[in-house]
Amino acid sequence: MTSRVLFLLSTSIFALAACSSDDEATTGDAQNVTSPGPGEEGGLCGGIGGFSCKSGLVCSIAKELENIPDASGLCRKPLPGTEGGDCGGIAGILCKSGLVCRVESVASGHADALGTCDRPKPGEEGGLCGGIGGFTCEEGLVCDIPSQFENIPDAAGMCKRK
Repeated sequence: MTSRVLFLLSTSIFALAACSSDDEATTGDAQNVTSPGPGEEGGLCGGIGGFSCKSGLVCSIAKELENIPDASGLCRKPLPGTEGGDCGGIAGILCKSGLVCRVESVASGHADALGTCDRPKPGEEGGLCGGIGGFTCEEGLVCDIPSQFENIPDAAGMCKRK
């Protein structure tokens, strides 16, 4: 029995010695896995803290949690065709309904220029018009106010082609 105890002690000491090392890649803080911080890609967003994602990222909240106050999600790159996502390009990616494809002015002359899906600004095609702000549509567009709201002061509509 004594030899068995000595054997266990000697193997434990050997195991501990094998685990200790001066190599920083396997010991100390360098061994700890770090997760992204709030707002970073893969990091927490929303929630009770109201964390925002860094530029170029969107807060992705699970469908079943979207209507729950203070629900949290993860920051990720937007999907093509969604708000903040890619559009146009050689693949001809379309933006989802209610979004417009904006191409940087430098690339706008190229047929296959890649753009970003964004919400239309007031006065632009698909954008807000009228309302308490009195937004007017750009040239060639008209303010389409639903008929049930035409006689309501400060009613808002959407800018559409004539």
